[in-house]
Amino acid sequence: MSSTPLLELKQVGITLHDTTLLHSVQLTVAPGEAVALCGPSGQGKSTLLKAICGLLPHGYEVTGTLRFAGHNLTHLSSAQWRALRGPGIALMGQNVSENFDERHTLGSHFIEAVQAHDPKRPRAVIKEQALELLYRLELAYPERIWRQRSSEFSQGMCQRIALALTLMLQPQLILADEFTSALDLNTRLTVLTELKALQAELGFALLFVTHHPDEARFMAQRRYELSHGTLTEVRVA
Repeated sequence: MSSTPLLELKQVGITLHDTTLLHSVQLTVAPGEAVALCGPSGQGKSTLLKAICGLLPHGYEVTGTLRFAGHNLTHLSSAQWRALRGPGIALMGQNVSENFDERHTLGSHFIEAVQAHDPKRPRAVIKEQALELLYRLELAYPERIWRQRSSEFSQGMCQRIALALTLMLQPQLILADEFTSALDLNTRLTVLTELKALQAELGFALLFVTHHPDEARFMAQRRYELSHGTLTEVRVA
């Protein structure tokens, strides 16, 4: 694993309407590393992930240094952000319905997402790769899933489909905000095991929010705790 961070935050602060939400945040993620972001609800973990990928709503102010793969994230244009999101940084939020448009089949989502960044990748290749990922994530009948729409599936199944869609873009870093929250215990273990195997195989880094200490121990090499606006690195037990 490289000693040079893929993601590096230095003295990062986030305020909203003069209210300080986070201050003096220091965080690193190395290439291929899995890092857990833990702490009580409402402490700003989701806000931090959105700040990293430039998706905070109007009114938030971010100070300090945020660097990703040599890019200063505080000075990117809209066009640069569009190019970086997906193949560079991918965000998986808690509300997976935001990933899908009911007017289109799930297969269309895969093709559109991939060809937006890699227009030369053939549709047949995209489909083959997507079906393999769906199968590996314990989703039965991937050919049928390809033809259906997200409303035909449970929240947990949509979450796994969204994970497959994210992996299709071959990101360097995945920011995952409680991506197992809609899964039952057995399915969560299956998905985490396969995700860990895929991470070793594909080499992406992972920064994920979780409220499950066992999930942090299983997935992460390092762990941070966020509480009262302050981030502290703690030992993974």
